[in-house]
Amino acid sequence: MIRIVCPRGFPARMQGRAAGSASGAGESMRFPRRYTLLSIVPPLLFAAGCQQPAHVVKDLPEPLVGPADRPLPRREPPPVVRPSPRVEQPAEAAWIPPKGISRRWRYIVIHHSADNRSTPDGMRAWHLKKGWDGLGYHFVVGNGVGYPDGKVFVGERWTSQKHGAHARSPDYPDNRWNEHGIGICLVGNFQNTPPTSRQLDALAELVAFLCRKCNIATSQIYTHGDVDRFTACPGKLFPAAQFKRRLAAASGAPVVRAASR
Repeated sequence: MIRIVCPRGFPARMQGRAAGSASGAGESMRFPRRYTLLSIVPPLLFAAGCQQPAHVVKDLPEPLVGPADRPLPRREPPPVVRPSPRVEQPAEAAWIPPKGISRRWRYIVIHHSADNRSTPDGMRAWHLKKGWDGLGYHFVVGNGVGYPDGKVFVGERWTSQKHGAHARSPDYPDNRWNEHGIGICLVGNFQNTPPTSRQLDALAELVAFLCRKCNIATSQIYTHGDVDRFTACPGKLFPAAQFKRRLAAASGAPVVRAASR
């Protein structure tokens, strides 16, 4: 069964005929001439399109782009962090001989001058009087009396990388402490008074430098009394434990106790 829905304003008599034409068997429906096909089709189309249109999305989101469609940004490798090279301090630069450091050095021997008024020049003159070939030590550290407190004097023996004249011992006929030992003398008499704080700091810095440059283990650092049983040098008030702590701080490594000789 076909149902014809006529628009408003369509003549009632024509509605009946249209209905009858749709339901009758072969009955023809006639329209007045003024109702041509063109005047009927628009109302019918209007009636067919009067339903509510579906919701239309005008602004569509951009399509998702995956790794296959868009290349991932290039990830730079993390920077390689390298330790900064150690920069020599101004004082350390003065401790390097003009022709470099010899490979002969194996030990470090610490002394005191036994006199608070000693100076590098005075000790050199005294050693020459004894028939030695110049100042017997490689380094001298002042105490602020005759030579600036904590200042390191570099002797000619170190400049020329010459053997020392500071620790001959009858127990060692090979004279190893002079031939292969670096002699450091702190000005002062440590039987009566201890060294100054600046002297200990300077000594720790100097010894750490020598251990690093000469590849000397901290177990090979001795006092004069350690290698010669006939002397009390560098005196009973030399603070060996305190010096070791300062040396560890200066070198960044624990100090090993001296091994048997």
